Amino acid sequence: MSSGIINGIATILLTLFADPKASVLADRVVNKQSQYIYLKSYSLTMVSSKLVGTIAAQLIFIPAAYYVVWFAEWI
Repeated sequence: MSSGIINGIATILLTLFADPKASVLADRVVNKQSQYIYLKSYSLTMVSSKLVGTIAAQLIFIPAAYYVVWFAEWI
């Protein structure tokens, strides 16, 4: 249940903050108001941040699971 809520919030935040910036940058590149390297750099940064976020989430997953077990036993 919480997975759906977290994914929904993440999708909304991505739509509100990241997508408009990428769209404006792509339009500027197409209209030759900006260089392609900026769009390429932005895309690489977005992909890299998602990869780093996934790795960080996996690193805290196991300790978080132990915490949930401890908390469940404590209750």
